[in-house]
Amino acid sequence: MSRILLVILAFLSVTAAHAFEPFQPLPEQPPIPSGNPQTDAKVSLGRQLFFDPRLSLTGKVTCNSCHNLALGGEDGRSFSKGALGMVTTRSTPTLWNVAFQTVYFWDGRAPSLEAAIAEHLLSPAIMGMPNPETLTGRLFAIEGYRAQFEAVFPGKEAVTRDHVAMALASYIRTLVTPDGPFDQFLRGDEQAISQAARRGFKRYIETGCASCHFWVNFSGPVPGLAFKMGEGFYELFPNYVGTEYDER
Repeated sequence: MSRILLVILAFLSVTAAHAFEPFQPLPEQPPIPSGNPQTDAKVSLGRQLFFDPRLSLTGKVTCNSCHNLALGGEDGRSFSKGALGMVTTRSTPTLWNVAFQTVYFWDGRAPSLEAAIAEHLLSPAIMGMPNPETLTGRLFAIEGYRAQFEAVFPGKEAVTRDHVAMALASYIRTLVTPDGPFDQFLRGDEQAISQAARRGFKRYIETGCASCHFWVNFSGPVPGLAFKMGEGFYELFPNYVGTEYDER
């Protein structure tokens, strides 16, 4: 393990009851929920849905319109515009590596990727569908989609909003970028990132940024280590009373 990483871990030591690695190389695959196992057919269906404008009420907006995978998974706008022309109150986050998140939305109200997607589908500020029936009725009327849903989700009712969300989530879980330079650095290769980047990461730790922004996505929180306060998830700050950044 690199000397720099040892220093970092010393800065971020926690109680024995909550011991964990605050920074980890990105795994090859994100966690897959038992209720939505990954299959090639489901991923393929999710990929088609992701780029299909028929998921929006106007038939003009796709998931990729805001989460543009060619632009880093977002649209570069300060505030995105949905299918009905409404401007959102926040910029679009990237979908790359989003499957490693523990909660979704700023207030953490969605406990899973599937739940977040299901909400987006009916949001007037995003896809604009007024109800689940409008969405599923449109997809059910397309013979090719109907056959795919029945193959992926065999049962009495194959085309549902939940199944749309599950297929999209399965595809989004393939959007991962493991083994980048910083991942290699965390594995002990100090030369994987520049000297300036190493200095910046050390300052990031010393200044206290890592009190909230840690773990594989620099996003936090890790369940059990953070507290819900107001509209967002925060850790108590300052975490390390008496250190040099306590007074900054």
